[in-house]
Amino acid sequence: MTREVFSAEADVDLGEIVALMERRKVRRVPIVRGAELVGIVSRADVVRAVVAKQGSATTESPGDEAIRARVAAELEGQPWWRAPYSSVQVRDGVVHYLGLIDTEEQRSAARVAAENVPGVRGVEDHRFTMYDVPSMV
Repeated sequence: MTREVFSAEADVDLGEIVALMERRKVRRVPIVRGAELVGIVSRADVVRAVVAKQGSATTESPGDEAIRARVAAELEGQPWWRAPYSSVQVRDGVVHYLGLIDTEEQRSAARVAAENVPGVRGVEDHRFTMYDVPSMV
């Protein structure tokens, strides 16, 4: 246990807190606002922050065209996908299906296929079942 307690003000940069930990050979630093204790930063907190920062920098969301290509590739391998009757568009990470389908099961399957593609933020299916299309006669 450390005899002399070192603390940091709440507005201090994380880098300064890490430097204090290293200099004083401590594993935790109390965080104060004036005379009030408002938290404690531990080495584990620092490691989590570094990992989160690295993860957010390396996992950039793919663009709309890349998402559309991945969804289309997934759909083309499915026996129930009818490319001549349906299309896929992506805007701001949201997949939009247009056209016709045979069954509601195809709608559900297409939703699952899109939701499994990284970067997809939502799915909107605007297709009609073949039996819901009004007759032109």
